[in-house]
Amino acid sequence: MGKGKEVMIEPSSPSSHRYGGEDDSDQHQFKSSSRNAASKYDFVKVKVWLGDNADHYYVLSRFLLSRMLTVTKIPNHVAVKIALELKKLLVDNSLLDVSQSDLEANLFKLMERRGYGEDYINRYKMMTRFHHQRVPLVILVCGTACVGKSTIATQLAQRLNLPNVLQTEMVYELLRTSTEYAMPMF
Repeated sequence: MGKGKEVMIEPSSPSSHRYGGEDDSDQHQFKSSSRNAASKYDFVKVKVWLGDNADHYYVLSRFLLSRMLTVTKIPNHVAVKIALELKKLLVDNSLLDVSQSDLEANLFKLMERRGYGEDYINRYKMMTRFHHQRVPLVILVCGTACVGKSTIATQLAQRLNLPNVLQTEMVYELLRTSTEYAMPMF
C-alpha cells in the first residue's frame, strides 16, 4: 500500500458469502487517501473582492493560493495545508464575500502560526505586487548542450507559475522574422 492510504478489510465468515447472509458493501470499508480526496470546502465558493470600490472579484482557489505560497519557499505540502486551513476559516465563519486585504490578513496570521513569519510574508507581498504589475518576466537560461537547461527552465517556470518556456531556436526565429534586417542563419 502507498503511504497515507489505509484499507481495512473485515474478515468474513465463509457461510455469509455462500448463502447471501451479508451485503458486500458491509464487508469492505475503505478509507480514501487524503491526497486524492476533495474537501467539502471545495464546493463552497468564496468571492474575494478587489480594489477600494470592490468592483471586481475572483473566486478563491486553494490550488492557486498554494502555488503562490510555494513561490515564497514554503514546502508544497505545508502550502496545501495552509490554503485549506484558510478556506476552512472563511467558510466556517460564513465569510463568503471577503476583501483582498482581509484575505491576506487572515492568510498572514495562519502563516505566522505555522512558523512562516515576516520573510515569507514579504516574499508573498513582493510576488503579488509583481503579478499585479503584469510586467513580462523573461529568464534566460544558458549553457552547453545536454546539461539540463530545459529541465531547469521547466521546473523554474512551474515554481514561479510562469506559463511559457521557449527554446532558443524559437526565440531566434521570432527575432529573425520580426526584424527588417537580415540575420545570419546558423
